[in-house]
Amino acid sequence: MKQVKSFVAARKAIAETPIIDDATVRGRTGLAALERRLDGYLGACTTPAAKTRALKGTIKRYSVGQGHAALAPKSFTSTVDASVGKEGSPENITFLRDTLVGCWRSIKSERLELSSEPVIPEFHGRVLSTLGTPALWRIRAESESLGTEDEVRSEADAYEAAASARRSSRSSGAGGSARRSSEPPPIDASLLRRRVLVLWNITYTVRGGGNYTDLFSCPGIITDISGEDTEVEGHGKVGMGWIFVEYDDGEKGWIIASRSGFFGTSRAGAWVLVPEGSEEEEQEEEEEEGPDVVDAPDTPGHGDGELSEMDDE
Repeated sequence: MKQVKSFVAARKAIAETPIIDDATVRGRTGLAALERRLDGYLGACTTPAAKTRALKGTIKRYSVGQGHAALAPKSFTSTVDASVGKEGSPENITFLRDTLVGCWRSIKSERLELSSEPVIPEFHGRVLSTLGTPALWRIRAESESLGTEDEVRSEADAYEAAASARRSSRSSGAGGSARRSSEPPPIDASLLRRRVLVLWNITYTVRGGGNYTDLFSCPGIITDISGEDTEVEGHGKVGMGWIFVEYDDGEKGWIIASRSGFFGTSRAGAWVLVPEGSEEEEQEEEEEEGPDVVDAPDTPGHGDGELSEMDDE
């Protein structure tokens, strides 16, 4: 999930229009000339809010959208540090202006690349060799680097769709009151063949002993919808409201999809639809090897680990 949230933030940041385009910043235009153009731009802004928005947007485009986190200031505003200042104050605008000029100085002197696509550090990590039994923090960190770029992009689409659904549900509650979670869509034939992400608690056996459990997003396709006479092993006759998911790793099974509070939320058993037309639907994902730091248990379950859904109701 850390990768997905980082990608969502990077995609939002890189969509900002910079005060001066990337080609000019990385080109032969000198820093003094860039500063003159910046001051001319700020002079044309009619409000402090417009200046602040443009300066912060450009800095975040570099630091969040293009992966150069070192260019970001420790804080964009401060009520304690007078040199940083409150948002919109003359001191704050001067601070942001100087920070942006510092970004340009680093970009030129260090010849930093300015990507046109979202960049997150997780895509550029490397797996270190391990001696003995790895610590759980190490397993967690490396497990978060398993997704391919296409997988993370697809899950980011689903994450943003779920967030949008939650905002809509909060604003459309009866009498204007906010509902605490998103309601699922109608559980009917319109869901057949739709891509879906289901959250499961999966337990892995750590090489050398012990277990590691975390919440994982499992992609798949809905291939059946329950009817009044549908029976599910271990549950008997379940009736309407269940979906049958064939997961990408070869596992398959029924999940109850009609529960309130389990659509677009971050809990075991929750699910969300992948937006139609996203990259995950347009191309097949290549199967990747898991990290060398964990072993899958011999007991059957979802994917390479033991599957469990906590009773959250």
